[in-house]
Amino acid sequence: MIDRKSPSLGRKLTGKMIVVQLFSLALFFGLGVFPLVIYPIVSQAGSARAIDPSVSSTLAASFAQVQDGEIVIRPSPEVRDLFVNNPDMYVYAVSDSGATLTLGAVPASAEPLIANLSQVTILDLRTKDASGRFFVRTENSSVGPVHVLIGNGPTVSVVGLLRNATILLAFSIWLVLTLVTVIAIPLIVRRELRGVKLLAEDASQINYENRGDRLRETGVPSELLPLVKAVNATLARLDMSYAGRQKFLAAAAHEVRTPIAILQMRLENSDVFPERQNLLLDVARLATLAEQLLEVQRLGIVKGVLAPLDLREIAELVVEEMAPLALKSGYDLGLDMGDAPVTVTGDNRSLHHALANLVQNAIAHSGGAGTILVRVGTDRTISVTDEGEGIPAEARERIFGPFERLHRAGRGTGLGLNLVYSIMHYHGGSVVVSDSDSGGAKFVLRFPEQVQEWPSLSSL
Repeated sequence: MIDRKSPSLGRKLTGKMIVVQLFSLALFFGLGVFPLVIYPIVSQAGSARAIDPSVSSTLAASFAQVQDGEIVIRPSPEVRDLFVNNPDMYVYAVSDSGATLTLGAVPASAEPLIANLSQVTILDLRTKDASGRFFVRTENSSVGPVHVLIGNGPTVSVVGLLRNATILLAFSIWLVLTLVTVIAIPLIVRRELRGVKLLAEDASQINYENRGDRLRETGVPSELLPLVKAVNATLARLDMSYAGRQKFLAAAAHEVRTPIAILQMRLENSDVFPERQNLLLDVARLATLAEQLLEVQRLGIVKGVLAPLDLREIAELVVEEMAPLALKSGYDLGLDMGDAPVTVTGDNRSLHHALANLVQNAIAHSGGAGTILVRVGTDRTISVTDEGEGIPAEARERIFGPFERLHRAGRGTGLGLNLVYSIMHYHGGSVVVSDSDSGGAKFVLRFPEQVQEWPSLSSL
């Protein structure tokens, strides 16, 4: 679960990189594009009353030839529209060869400029009272370079400026760079942080069952690699400590069995005394506890390969072994199974132990009377039912915890059902409890179709 108060490294990097990139683009636009491209064009146009400088190039394109010292203009819709829309416009042009062209009424105020027009390359003028405006441009045409004076022509508009190809190109480049910045940077940051997400996935898979797993050290940002190596080293130390603890507990449980067995034998061979039977029960409980502890430790530290097993054979052997104890305790112990093998992949010893624990649990908690039935199903299940009081619904999950007992006053260790749960978990199966038809308890072991390699439960 992500802490909403924790800042996102990806979002912080993305935001800061976008801000820096946009600032760089703004500087590029403000210090480069605007003063070198846009401002000259805008200043060239002057105010809103400035003549559109593109008029001179339109006129120059219509210059056809020189005849008798005059420039002959080729009629075109563009030129015609210029004079129709601007009836006061006048034009005077002179080529480098001295040929001239006059269109419209050229005012007397322009005559001094006309006399020296061939010496002018570019010029923008407006009278003091703003009653007249004209400009000079030098254009290339079919008759050679021509100096063109235009007055009272169409003025420049905002739309006209925006139509300028140079401005459009500069703005388009800036817009594309901005969009690329906003879109590309988050994608790049997300891609570069993918290794961090993979590390999180690795970490989420590490638990006590696969303690040998480590965080990957490939594809990780170099800044995080020291942290990853430190975590892996810590995990290695924890694994060593855990393995040592597991081996110690297994060895301790194994060593305890011998003095318990000796004590039990001495009590059985001793003369009868008042507390002899109670002591025998207590010693039997200690022996069971030691055996269960040993089995629990064996589950976690031994590895190997599972083998095909017939559930009928396991059930038949457990019923045969437990029948004397069941009869002595007042129960009828039955077995129900078909003729066809029910094959699963598993460890024979641990599954035998799991089923024996369920039968022992039924013998201990079913009231000393009735029938205990072991049934092997063709759907890869083994069930154990009794005719006791059953297990309350609210306790059916809790009883599988370690050292959990339904009746605190009982002599059970609280490890038997937890061991059954652990064994089935290692086999990829499950154990569930419900009510039997008689109102007692019904435990069902369910096995999967196939189990891969897992920590084997072969003998220590």
